Amino acid sequence: MKGNRMNRFALLSLFAFGAVAMSAPVPKELKVQPDVERMRGAWKVDNGGSYWVFQGEKLFAGGTATPQENGYNYAIALRPGRNGGEFDLTGGSTFAGIYKFVGDDLIVCYAGGTVRPTDFDQGPNRHIHILKRLPEGKK
Repeated sequence: MKGNRMNRFALLSLFAFGAVAMSAPVPKELKVQPDVERMRGAWKVDNGGSYWVFQGEKLFAGGTATPQENGYNYAIALRPGRNGGEFDLTGGSTFAGIYKFVGDDLIVCYAGGTVRPTDFDQGPNRHIHILKRLPEGKK
């Protein structure tokens, strides 16, 4: 009997410790955000001066005065990969592209129509942008 109680106590102790360990917060640097959440917010195009604003499955691109003005609305569909992936933009025009994260920057390469670039090299009918995240509240 006494040995049986000890075994139950040991199992309960392990279970309680495991439950506490599993509920502990994950350090920020270990959290993996889905790409759609990592993109969410306003970005400035480093080599063009316009803005891109990601809002889930929507993208506003091309604003030049502020992220809210003078641009185009698109639906965006992501197919994430290891460190980036593919995207499709549909709206007034259709674009097929690829993206990757480099540090805090987002690099995109896209072409008109359904021809998707396979690398981030300049080419005919290709657009390459380095996007810099705007701080929260700054627009």
